[in-house]
Amino acid sequence: MNANSGERRWARFSHRLQSTTLTGENHVPSTLLLVDDEAALRHALAEILRDSGYIVLEAASSQEALTIARNYPGAIELLVADVVMPGLRGPGLHQRVQAFQKRIQVLFMSGYAEGLSGHSASSGALFLQEPFRLASLLEALRTLQSRN
Repeated sequence: MNANSGERRWARFSHRLQSTTLTGENHVPSTLLLVDDEAALRHALAEILRDSGYIVLEAASSQEALTIARNYPGAIELLVADVVMPGLRGPGLHQRVQAFQKRIQVLFMSGYAEGLSGHSASSGALFLQEPFRLASLLEALRTLQSRN
């Protein structure tokens, strides 16, 4: 075994160890659409989710999210969206995104519970009350992924 093959094996092991540690035993990278109008929060969450093995598409508004959902060439498995945003709220965004991404699962997050009005229960969506712990976010995403 030469030095390069040992380095490649270590890189593969390290990547698998990181994925296992952060996202669960058999994590398969999922594409996630993250929508929040608060830039600092969106960027921080995106970085954490990328470090946890997710492919993250970021949108600062519902309109931007709809454009991404419509034009993205592959499947988007997960939608993580703020409930209360200017224009189209989280539940309305979820309904519209489903027109382009039929199997998408949704996790709503908000400091307010307003605007949900039963949408979570009827759509199978999950809800995280802000502030939340990273472990709670990752657990909710694993739960949604297990449904596909």
